[in-house]
Amino acid sequence: MTVTETLLIARNPPARKESKMPSQKIMNLAAAVAAVCTLMACGPDTEGDGVDIAGTRIWVADQPDKEVVIYDETGKFLKLVGGRDVFSKPNSIDVYREDGAAWVCDFYTNRIRKFTAAGDPLYASPGSEAGMLVLNPARLAVSQSSGECWISDRGNNRVLRLAAEGGVLAKVSGFSYPRGIAVDPAAGDVWVADEGNDAVVKVAATAKGSVPVKTVEVGRYVEMQNPWAVAAGADGQGWACSRFEGRVVRLSADAAALASVGGFDSPVALAVDETAKAVYVVDTAKGILVALPREVTGIHEDYAAVATFVIKDLAHPEDVFVDAKSGRIYVAEMGAGNVRIFDRDGKPVRTVAGFSGPAAVAAWSEN
Repeated sequence: MTVTETLLIARNPPARKESKMPSQKIMNLAAAVAAVCTLMACGPDTEGDGVDIAGTRIWVADQPDKEVVIYDETGKFLKLVGGRDVFSKPNSIDVYREDGAAWVCDFYTNRIRKFTAAGDPLYASPGSEAGMLVLNPARLAVSQSSGECWISDRGNNRVLRLAAEGGVLAKVSGFSYPRGIAVDPAAGDVWVADEGNDAVVKVAATAKGSVPVKTVEVGRYVEMQNPWAVAAGADGQGWACSRFEGRVVRLSADAAALASVGGFDSPVALAVDETAKAVYVVDTAKGILVALPREVTGIHEDYAAVATFVIKDLAHPEDVFVDAKSGRIYVAEMGAGNVRIFDRDGKPVRTVAGFSGPAAVAAWSEN
């Protein structure tokens, strides 16, 4: 039995009760981890391949419990960032790699919040009592070149650009129920899944003030029905998926189609790994994580023909995130209440269990 398997067995409690307090989480999880490490003589900062993971923080939106929490990579609970008094339906998290600051959006409270890497509050957008900035925000994404945050403001049919401190830099109108959003880590341009308009739109990073999308549009792809999620590469290219069509497309920097990969049932999230030159796709209906080569071209009816690896038997995965430093792949497995962690080859590293239903995950490695 491996360390990973032992840790999972030791830390697979029943679903958490609403009355369980954060201090109990700490005691239960820390005790389990300590017991396993004592038995297996494992170090606290390495796992399997010997890669140093000290200082890694995993941010999880545990949606049914209406809370956002931070764990370390050994599965130890670190902090309750906010519970029911702060969140109602947290649905997206992203981190700024420069300092580990995390941005979180909440669909029902209509708030955007920013926290330090340690989970301390830095910013919160106005709530209903002060005139809402956003209405039912669907996703957010952080610009790694500037620290700014972009939000798909679904209820207001627009996209917002916020300064690192929270000030509004741009309100881009002309969308229809925008959902997925992703920022080019190099240039800062933004890809948007404009679901209601059946389009994938690329917006210039320089958008400023209240402007219609046509004035800041870099490219537009209109051959996809109900695009759901997007991802951006440092090469300026974009990726998009459609739950309706069950396919993923690779787009050029000006939004021309370069590849189409089908065979999916309900793809819901994408992540680009620059180092591995791969794009990861989670399909919530099929329960799979698929790695596609970043340079794939042409039309493929089935992802199996081009996939680098396929991980099966996931329980309704909802989100996928890649830590650029460690290369670890994080999957929010909502149906099983887990966060599954894999390396770049698709090999399991660890399963962090005990959530009620993780809907979003992000990670930041300090070292």
